[in-house]
Amino acid sequence: MREESARALSDAHDSIPAAEVLLRENLAGYAASRAYYAMFYATEALLAAGGESYSKHSAVIAAFGRRYAATGVLPAHLHGYLRTAFDRRMVGDYSHEEDITRQEAAELINHAQEFVAAVEGHLSKRNT
Repeated sequence: MREESARALSDAHDSIPAAEVLLRENLAGYAASRAYYAMFYATEALLAAGGESYSKHSAVIAAFGRRYAATGVLPAHLHGYLRTAFDRRMVGDYSHEEDITRQEAAELINHAQEFVAAVEGHLSKRNT
């Protein structure tokens, strides 16, 4: 595995327990943000393994959709998880008018766990 991929995957793994701690501390918006970043870092790991890198979150999300979800390489619903998590991360990080609920943050964390596991499984198959 490329070094960039390994680092990004490590960051993805670290983001999930961070999200869980934040949720336990009743910081649902920040937990949602960390759940998104777990998925984002996993996506960066996946793209880096193929020699791709993007500077914008929207480009990373779009590339995942084109290369992995639309082609059936990974389940298409994961792209929906990533897009939703990005939207909710924006609310959690920047909105003063809308809140992320504990239930919503917990669901995003579950999605992040599934997402990271799927990416890691795919990368493991590629490297064998």
